[in-house]
Amino acid sequence: MTSHGPLSGIKVLDLGVLIAGPLVGAYFGDLGADVVKVERPGGDPARKTGRFVEDVSLIWKYIGRNKRTIALDFGDDADREVLEALIAEADVVIENFRPGVLERHDLAPARLLALNPRLVITRISGFGQSGPYRDRSGFGTVAESMVGFVNLNGWPDGPPTLPPVALADTTAALAAAVCTLSAVLRARATGEGDVVDVSLLEPLLNMMSPQFIDYQFTGRDPVRVGNRLEFAAPRGAYRCRDGGWIALSGATPRTAASVFEAIGRADLNDDPRFATNAARIEHVEEIDRILADWAATRTREEAVAALESTGAAIGPVYSMADILADPHFRDRGTFTEIPDEELGSIKLPNVFGRFERANAAHRHAGRPVDADREAIVDEWLGRAPSEAVR
Repeated sequence: MTSHGPLSGIKVLDLGVLIAGPLVGAYFGDLGADVVKVERPGGDPARKTGRFVEDVSLIWKYIGRNKRTIALDFGDDADREVLEALIAEADVVIENFRPGVLERHDLAPARLLALNPRLVITRISGFGQSGPYRDRSGFGTVAESMVGFVNLNGWPDGPPTLPPVALADTTAALAAAVCTLSAVLRARATGEGDVVDVSLLEPLLNMMSPQFIDYQFTGRDPVRVGNRLEFAAPRGAYRCRDGGWIALSGATPRTAASVFEAIGRADLNDDPRFATNAARIEHVEEIDRILADWAATRTREEAVAALESTGAAIGPVYSMADILADPHFRDRGTFTEIPDEELGSIKLPNVFGRFERANAAHRHAGRPVDADREAIVDEWLGRAPSEAVR
């Protein structure tokens, strides 16, 4: 499959299921790699997850983007031969089974590296390939809870709050993509492959580093603060007269001063209660009341315009309809519409980086199961298409 992206020429075999592993493959595909999604004959579980339109999973359209698909049964001799031949040609193999699954299928890293010494094998699991918890079932919800995120998330008088998105899986996928690219660069230079072990825990714990370090020196566990930040004020979301919301941050002295100027209260910058960040944190309740009262007298559009005029860090709290209508997002190509053989067309969030000289792009959404068997076997293995048919 031809591509002009920055990773053009790199071959990726995506054995993953559901979210974390397949997202790594999707990121590589966005950047131009030739990604082959290997599914069991029944299809990836993502195809049976989430909302459906005409019996087609919308999650699969996103997770399966920019990949070609082939269905292979690890226990079938003919399919196993095809799988091992594809592994021998790949630069990267991605999997996110529970530790031990590949080994039970006689596909342990040592055997894969014997088939292909320059191969990078990326393994994502709940708790990693080592440690006393390695065999536990690891889902994002568990990781989000165990690294302290859920304990920190929510309102002071409310319960620990789970994120409404696949936070741990997405964070792990981004981390795994970076590590995998690093291993590919090394393999290109040395001819020696590697095994990359990423759990759902460690990448998200890295996001919690400020709280993690703070605890070691203060002995104080972070507390739930709702929309605030423990270390900066003002920061919050405020309801406007028309029912819309704005979100703002005064995390630096200059942005805090800009917020006060925008609401017509430049005098607050000289008030000892609000003149420094430490003082503002101490008097955050009063700041929140002032800002809430100000926002309540304006529409969302009026509030954003007033705050933006002074350079304050301000943004509207958007719905999905707002995102689709926003002229900046349209001009930037923040989302892109691509044709789809099953749904006619679909809009997807675009590749999250822009390249001046390379073409990173969404070429297609998730494809039907086994849709590309003949082309994959022909192009990767040089076999006649008829040899790929069951």
